Amino acid sequence: MINKNKEPTISGSASLVLPPNLTTFCIAYRNLGELQRAIQDYNEAIHINPQYALAYANRAIAYTLLDKDAEAQQDIDRAVELGVNRATLEGRVEQVKQER
Repeated sequence: MINKNKEPTISGSASLVLPPNLTTFCIAYRNLGELQRAIQDYNEAIHINPQYALAYANRAIAYTLLDKDAEAQQDIDRAVELGVNRATLEGRVEQVKQER
């Protein structure tokens, strides 16, 4: 979910600072189907800021697209712990499952 050059948002998530280009690249790679590269960048984002809820949420979506549902569930749980709305994120993951 991209909001006209702003950081992607999922209801209930805490806003934490990361280099804006890293977040943009993660989403761009995911949108281009370069899911492994997106996951690498989400991993880097999490390394930089382990409290970055949206990195976990977006990595869960990338894992879902790769049929890695166990990894996706771990990221969903962590994102929720950090403030992401579970119903919203799980709804998005279910939508992605239907599209894969």
